[in-house]
Amino acid sequence: MNKEVKNYQSEIMDYLSLLIQIGKMGGARRPISCTTSELGNYIGMSQQTTSRKLTRMENQNLIIRNYTNRGNSIKISTEGILLLEQIYADLMVILGSVQEKKKEELVIQGKV
Repeated sequence: MNKEVKNYQSEIMDYLSLLIQIGKMGGARRPISCTTSELGNYIGMSQQTTSRKLTRMENQNLIIRNYTNRGNSIKISTEGILLLEQIYADLMVILGSVQEKKKEELVIQGKV
């Protein structure tokens, strides 16, 4: 895998990590108030990197962000929710097939 592809995959995972953390904090339903340092600390990202990623996510309409005296007010946008829903649906298909495979492999032994 070349370096450009790895960087692209890393960027996607960073966006997904941020969307998930914002969602865990309630940002799927309402704007949350936090600083980029706080948000970055949750997912192991520096304040500067978090700020840069949030700006890109805002430009891609994945989040709605307003600046406050406490830091940021962030909410996952409709587009961001749709992306998460699609990822969830895809994971359900993948994990559902894994669960079905496990059921097929189940062997019960004993006497009745």
